[in-house]
Amino acid sequence: MTEREFLNRVNSSVAGGLAALLLLSWAPSFAQTDLKKTGRDKRLEAVKESGKTGGPGALKFLKEAANDEDPYVRGQAVKMIGALKAGESPAFLAAALKSGDDSTRYGAIEGFEALGGIKAVGPLISLLEHKDRNTRWKAVVALGNLKNDGAGKPLLKTAGEEKDEYVKIAAVESLGKIGTKKARAALNALKAGPDAKISVWAGNVLKSLGK
Repeated sequence: MTEREFLNRVNSSVAGGLAALLLLSWAPSFAQTDLKKTGRDKRLEAVKESGKTGGPGALKFLKEAANDEDPYVRGQAVKMIGALKAGESPAFLAAALKSGDDSTRYGAIEGFEALGGIKAVGPLISLLEHKDRNTRWKAVVALGNLKNDGAGKPLLKTAGEEKDEYVKIAAVESLGKIGTKKARAALNALKAGPDAKISVWAGNVLKSLGK
């Protein structure tokens, strides 16, 4: 997207005040102080638009926004860094996964899902034994959405050994989303396993796959 195309998009779709903020995609340091003084919704919209357009300077802007005072803005900024699919995105997201800030970590999970590809699978698998239940759940869901066969065995382990019921069920559903021969074999193993509830759930997922 050229600068002219970006400006035309902004002028045709966004009100004047926000249009000025969206120009940060091109000159992220131009009004950084002014951006911090705006409302949370405008900062959030600027973050989302920067990730969508991917204009020059978007990565720098999003890195700065990843330190925003608002947790949702922080998380969305990290997510959009993944959506940019820049060369620096995987390393930045990997570091964000280790953050003690839940919003940053959750944003990194969504960022890896947006990034896609094999580079996203390993980092997400590493979260399946994280101490935070929501982190594990979000990682399980993201792995299912990526539909990479490499997540099959880890998801099978999660479905069989995870203590939280919602995470276990999410792992079964993610195997169904992957839907490969290996994933179906994992579902059959769960269907024949000792956990009655997971057995029924796996059977229903297999039925939905036509197997």
